[in-house]
Amino acid sequence: MKLLICYDIPENRIRNKVAKYLESVGHRVQYSVFMVAGDESRMQEIQHRLEHLTARSEAPTLLIAPLCQACTAKIWQYGHFKDEPALCVVA
Repeated sequence: MKLLICYDIPENRIRNKVAKYLESVGHRVQYSVFMVAGDESRMQEIQHRLEHLTARSEAPTLLIAPLCQACTAKIWQYGHFKDEPALCVVA
């Protein structure tokens, strides 16, 4: 299963900590959107860590959306994810 994780955090310091943590467990799709491979226990682990990191935030908004394999297969993508390397073909 894949986890789609999004956030909106007003404080720069807290937002940077959240981004750094999510970069360590998944890959960035857009500035505040990450894709992480995992299962139910991984999702709970990430949820608890995000709750801890954002505990002092005035108004954090966090979303974790689990995507099953069938849903992941239906994802439409145009362009490259932010951290996805561009394909280079040498002939």
